[in-house]
Amino acid sequence: MTDMRDGGGRQTIPLNNGWRFRAERAATAWVKGGWRSDDPAVDLPHCWNDRDTFKVGVRYRQGPGAYGLRFVLPQDLPPGQDCVWQLRSEGFYGVGDLWMNGKRVTSINGQYLGLREDVSLHVHPDRENMIGIRLTNVYRRYVLPGKRDPDFLLYGGLSGRVCLVRLPAVHLDERSLRAACEHPLAPRAVVRLSVEAANALATAQSVRLRAALVGPDGAVAASGQSEPTTVAARRSAALSLDLSVEHPTVWDLEHPLLYRAECELLVDGHPLDAVATPFGLREAVFDGNRGFFLNGNPVRLCGVNRHESVPGLGRALPEDLHRRDVEQIRSMGLNFVRLSHYPQHPAFLDACDRAGVLVYAEIASWKSVRPGPWARAACRQLEDMIRRDRHHPSIILWGLGNESRSRWAFRRMVRIAHALDPSRATVYAENHLHRGIRWRALNLTDVLGVNYELGILDEAHARSRSGAVVVSEISNCAYTPRGDEAAELKQIAAMERDLDLLEQKPYVAGYALWCYADYASQRKGRCRRQAG
Repeated sequence: MTDMRDGGGRQTIPLNNGWRFRAERAATAWVKGGWRSDDPAVDLPHCWNDRDTFKVGVRYRQGPGAYGLRFVLPQDLPPGQDCVWQLRSEGFYGVGDLWMNGKRVTSINGQYLGLREDVSLHVHPDRENMIGIRLTNVYRRYVLPGKRDPDFLLYGGLSGRVCLVRLPAVHLDERSLRAACEHPLAPRAVVRLSVEAANALATAQSVRLRAALVGPDGAVAASGQSEPTTVAARRSAALSLDLSVEHPTVWDLEHPLLYRAECELLVDGHPLDAVATPFGLREAVFDGNRGFFLNGNPVRLCGVNRHESVPGLGRALPEDLHRRDVEQIRSMGLNFVRLSHYPQHPAFLDACDRAGVLVYAEIASWKSVRPGPWARAACRQLEDMIRRDRHHPSIILWGLGNESRSRWAFRRMVRIAHALDPSRATVYAENHLHRGIRWRALNLTDVLGVNYELGILDEAHARSRSGAVVVSEISNCAYTPRGDEAAELKQIAAMERDLDLLEQKPYVAGYALWCYADYASQRKGRCRRQAG
């Protein structure tokens, strides 16, 4: 379920089939394993709104639900008791709690990115295990997007896959793995690999990092080994290694070629753990007067906004559908997509990497940025999103909010983004420039996003911190039923008018049409937004 390759004593156990589901609040006895034979069986990914959306007069279900699973660990696990067990999932919306073998482990928040919980104290290696998960997709002010009725659905359920991962007691934390290159266009590029080693043992350990960069042709482009580092008992330590690549191959739109960073953790000279990730070497720059440049070449960003919302599936989309969406976007002659308005599935980002489609990634927000608990949750989600996705060369923008503004929140989030990933620009999307001026928010992010207000682009350009502007939403024709020729011609005319205007603004880096496909929405009494 990830790009990380299992290695050493690491093993991933998929837990996607045969869950019991209850479409109501479950008592403690139920999540402790008391589900009944008549509770329906479901496989993951699962969305409990797969049948109640896109229907006129039907209100989609917002409420509690619960999942339960019994399983036995494989018999071929590596020997030894010194290990760490993590329960992981892909992203979903909602909050709840996690139970394992009759004990409450922790509260959880899917935050569109999933969970990663240490369950070492609760796993039974030699007998049956039980997992119980209670969730709700009821609006919570402090749970992003923090809006009672945004213009998209707060889909409920475990809409991402789940697995149990066995890690060596001393292991690499792949969330911290980063391959960074300051000068990717140089004849000799230096790639700095950094990753944290975690030590769950009661004694300090001396470790080394051994790494290799595998080029697009499958050959090793560079390799090396770090000096020994001591990791204190029950602590983590940062490891890093600089590797030089002669005549590097850059990632671009026509030749989206990827390297692969492969890292091994050595203890006493023996490999104990290994992780790997694909990445690309490229330079992405927003120029305040001339637009966007990829690897020194001007690129006009021509794209769409995209929701994860499909009739009959809700948000539980199969990976093949994510890939097909990217292929469709590319076949339309587009090179850019904004992930509105929440982190989306890694399979979509993988497909953008391979197809050469540039991405504006965004935390979950919709007219909802504000200080306090919301901002603290936003900072956490932004950090987790960047750690999960910063190896994707397709991503060129980190989005901090949509159609709302908070000077305090944006300042804090910009600092987080620049600390975790100084190579990418930050952006927020504003649909009322006068409000952004009043809140003094327009010059906080690296790039200013403008939704629809094409008549004030010159002022937006003047007030943007760098001068860089991207039109984050454009040409919204919300009621364009398929087959209605008059409505479709009106939509085409709006696009032609807007795009002709943008051609006169060289400082505008590009645009994202609203939107790629029709999607479910119940705001203002709708059942769908027909803007695809």
